[in-house]
Amino acid sequence: MRKKITSIIFFSIFIFLLFNFVFAQEQEAEISLASEPSLPEEGIFNQGISQACRESGQCTQCDGLQVAINIVHFLFNIAGPLAVLMIILGGFLYVTSGGSEERAKTAKGAVTAGIVGFVIVLIAWIGVDFIIKILGYEKAGSWFRPDLACQKLEYEAAVKTPGIPGAVATGEIKPGIKQGCNASFQAEGEYDQYFLDSARKYNLDPYYLMAIAMTETGIGKNIGPSPTGAYGITQFQPSTFSHYAPSSAPFSCQKKISGKEYESGAGFCVSTKKNPDPDCCEIKGKYSRCERYARTCADWIRNNPDELIDLSAKYLSQLKDKYGSYDVASAKYNGCGQNSAPCDSSHLYAQKVRRHWSNFCQNAGGVLN
Repeated sequence: MRKKITSIIFFSIFIFLLFNFVFAQEQEAEISLASEPSLPEEGIFNQGISQACRESGQCTQCDGLQVAINIVHFLFNIAGPLAVLMIILGGFLYVTSGGSEERAKTAKGAVTAGIVGFVIVLIAWIGVDFIIKILGYEKAGSWFRPDLACQKLEYEAAVKTPGIPGAVATGEIKPGIKQGCNASFQAEGEYDQYFLDSARKYNLDPYYLMAIAMTETGIGKNIGPSPTGAYGITQFQPSTFSHYAPSSAPFSCQKKISGKEYESGAGFCVSTKKNPDPDCCEIKGKYSRCERYARTCADWIRNNPDELIDLSAKYLSQLKDKYGSYDVASAKYNGCGQNSAPCDSSHLYAQKVRRHWSNFCQNAGGVLN
C-alpha cells in the first residue's frame, strides 16, 4: 500500500514538472506594443534569468543561481502540501490499523517521510540563501524565501555595458555617478517639455520618462483604456491614480464606488477575481482585475497629459529612491510580483523601458551612465 501511494505521488510530480517545461508561463503586462521584439517566454524554472541566457545560452553564474532558486521555490511550494498529505495519510492509516503492527508501522513511516522531506527542502532553501551571500550577490526576500537580483553587492563589480565605461546594465545607481543619459535634452516633441519639467522637479532623467511613456502608449498614440482599465499617456490604474490625483482633478478620480453606482459618474469602480463586481467591468483573459474610471476623471486625464506625466514622475521617483534602481522602479511601476514576475532588471517591462531609454539617449548622441 505504502509503495503504491509513494509511486503515485512521484508520478504526479513528474507529470507536473513535464507540463511546466513544455508550457511556459506568460508574464502579465498592461500594454503590448506591436513594434516591440518578443522575448522567449519564461517557464517556471527559467524565471528571472537573463535575456542572453534564454535566447543564446550565454549564461552567467547568476543565471545558474537563479535556476537553483526557482527549483527550490518550486520544491518548497509542493513540499508543504505533500507533507500535510503524508501526515494525514499516516494518521488515517494509524487510526484504521485495527491493532495491526504492520499498518501502524506504515502509518508512522508516512508521517516520518512527510516531515523529513519537508525538512530537507527547508535545508536546501537555507543553503541557497547562504550561497547567495557567500558569492556576494544582492539578496532579495528573506532567509526562508531567498531570491536575488543579478548584480553584485559591490558597486565596482556591477555588470557594465560593453564599450561604454561606467554604464551599468542592471539599472543600479552607483555612488558619485549620476544615473541617466549624458546628452542634453532637446524639447522638440509635443510632450517633451512636460517630460523635461517633471524630470527636473523629481530628479529623474527626462529620457527615462520618455521611455516609460513609449513603453506604455507609444508616447500618447494609444492612451487606452488597457484591458485592466489603465488610462492616459503613462497608464495609471484608477485605484493608483486615486492616491496621487491633484486638487485640480475631479473628485470622481478619488472616490471608489460599486459597479451598480457607476452610471452616476460619482467615482471609479474595481473588480477583482477575489472580489468580483460584474456591474463594474469584465475581467479579461489572464488578468486578475479590471477597473473603470469615472467619465469626468477620464476626460480630465486625456486633456491634461502634463499632469499625468508629473504624477508618473513623482511615483517613479519614489520607487527609484526606495529601491535604489531605475529598473526595479520600472518593474514596480508595471506591477511586478504578479504571476511570479521578478522585481528586478530581468523583468520584461523593465527591459523594454531600458531599450527605449538607451535608444533615445543614443539618438541624442549620448550614452547611459
